[in-house]
Amino acid sequence: MSKRLYVYTAILAITYIIFLGNRVYEIIDAGIGGAKLGMREFENGEPSNFDVLGGKITPREGTATFPSAMINNKTGENIRIEFREAIFYLKQLPNIIPLHIKILKISNSLLIFILIGIFIYLPFIAYKVIKSVSKDKFYTIQNINKIREIPILLLCLFFVDSIYKIFTSIINSFYIQLEEYNIIMEELNYSCLFIGLVILILSEILRYTLVIKEEQELTV
Repeated sequence: MSKRLYVYTAILAITYIIFLGNRVYEIIDAGIGGAKLGMREFENGEPSNFDVLGGKITPREGTATFPSAMINNKTGENIRIEFREAIFYLKQLPNIIPLHIKILKISNSLLIFILIGIFIYLPFIAYKVIKSVSKDKFYTIQNINKIREIPILLLCLFFVDSIYKIFTSIINSFYIQLEEYNIIMEELNYSCLFIGLVILILSEILRYTLVIKEEQELTV
């Protein structure tokens, strides 16, 4: 394996670890924040039954309006701002939660585990493909099948993440209605869809050229 490939692989591994670590940190940080809020309410004798939701919000009057403001401590200026993402801590929950909302919440919990599993499994497949280069086994049907697993996982990642965001949007619309903002669904991760389709096409090209090469060798 060339030194250049080693460098590229190391950069890819470091980038992926940072990305995955950041996602895990966000999940843990949100969980710790909810737990701290529950402990404070418990210590103050307040009911600790609450739900935590997250979503993207946009001003109801349009994206060019600024219905909220905060003080800039460096200048003292009252800065008009526009919130895009928020975490909602709901204390007043509905007495009756429809069955479909309960199913969606349970499904989202399962989808999170599926997403984490895909994130963890992807680098192992990539490592096997890169390792095959050093053993001169890259251009084989077995290795091409491994390469095809990468785009399939990326496409699964796109669809699972999209379903999670759709379910989250439905859950948010049941629990929350804001006065000056609309709660909107998060943008779908089209980068995974695009990269997955590109790699899938390239893997099919590799497979086709390998079949043609083997047929020519048999003919000769």
